[in-house]
Amino acid sequence: MSVVQAVTCMLETYLEQTDPEPSVNLTTYFHSKKPPNISIKNYLRRLEDYMKCSEECYVLALIYIDRITSNERFFVIDSLCIHRLILTGVMIAAKFSEDIYYKNSYYAKVGGISNSELNLLELQFLLLLDFNLFVAEEDYQKYQKTLLEHFGQVSEKDIIEGLTKKCE
Repeated sequence: MSVVQAVTCMLETYLEQTDPEPSVNLTTYFHSKKPPNISIKNYLRRLEDYMKCSEECYVLALIYIDRITSNERFFVIDSLCIHRLILTGVMIAAKFSEDIYYKNSYYAKVGGISNSELNLLELQFLLLLDFNLFVAEEDYQKYQKTLLEHFGQVSEKDIIEGLTKKCE
């Protein structure tokens, strides 16, 4: 299973836990009025197909999102904000860590939002992170290992016994 598939599985599992809750969460620039018509699985597949960035960008995006939710205690990830958060996080990770990246207008088109909206989301994301994009190698390795252990390695025995959610 690839890192992107593990990220997809993790986000789907998280959304199953947060979406049934009534929305008493902080509403941010990332929140839409209604959930997008595309599943997070298909959205991440689309990002992977068109953004052409390394798998590391997806791990970095999760680290950034985790930092945001840790710093903003009322910020809960749900189906109203996850698409914009992951798009913005992956884009920022690509710009910060990749040698080659695209213009915001391209990322906006891939993500299904306007360029001006993505520009605003990028600024808000960076402000929520206090512009701190650096991730120590040890932190990155720990996060990636945990991600793959919990969501990337599903054995046949675990599926049969129902111990682990099967993600495809």
